[in-house]
Amino acid sequence: MFPGDTSMTFQEYYQRFKSGLQNDAYTELRPLAHGGLVAQINQSGPRLAVMSGLHGNERSGPMALLEWACQQNKPLCPDDQSLWLLPLLNDDGWNKNERHWQELDLNRVFLPETAGTPGFIQQVMAEWAHKPPEMFLDIHEDSSRPDEPYLFWYKNETHTLALQLAEYLQAKSEAWDDLEYWRGSGEVYLRTLGCTRCFTIEAPAGWPMQERIRWNLAAVEWCLKHLNDNLAD
Repeated sequence: MFPGDTSMTFQEYYQRFKSGLQNDAYTELRPLAHGGLVAQINQSGPRLAVMSGLHGNERSGPMALLEWACQQNKPLCPDDQSLWLLPLLNDDGWNKNERHWQELDLNRVFLPETAGTPGFIQQVMAEWAHKPPEMFLDIHEDSSRPDEPYLFWYKNETHTLALQLAEYLQAKSEAWDDLEYWRGSGEVYLRTLGCTRCFTIEAPAGWPMQERIRWNLAAVEWCLKHLNDNLAD
């Protein structure tokens, strides 16, 4: 199945994801309106939210999280932490290998005042609003920069965790501060809820799939290791 079986449908993907986690007694699987699943691992302690597959043609994030879920021989996170995991969001784009969901960029529709926001996005937003995570990782990839990994760094941050993650991943940090330009993204929505430790990473699409998978999972493991850092900020 791994690392390159990206031909599976959205439905087949979640069958495999569910099968990979079914023996974990500490995992709660919650269905989304379009057939996707949110996995909640543990209920107490600081929570890391990981999301991938907003753009259907960005394959390595979902494949990394599927591999991680299916090949673990230990709990996905320590007992004193919790993990909110949404490995593949865009069903229409994934099945068509296209960026958008029914002509919508899903990274611009996290807008509570917009009636046109898809129901499954509204479910995700409601979960976050009910209990915002302490840290957020959004996994993407970029075909326009095929050999250069990078992450987005919010310039008005009061901590240096994003820069530390960039250094660990040997990635370039792209500074930004225009909240209005990025309005509707999952990261900006979470920032309105008070989650300031948000990281959006971009794997280079020119890398082999297994290398992108390794890089994405290195970011997840780093976030879990540093989830307890700077909680007072």
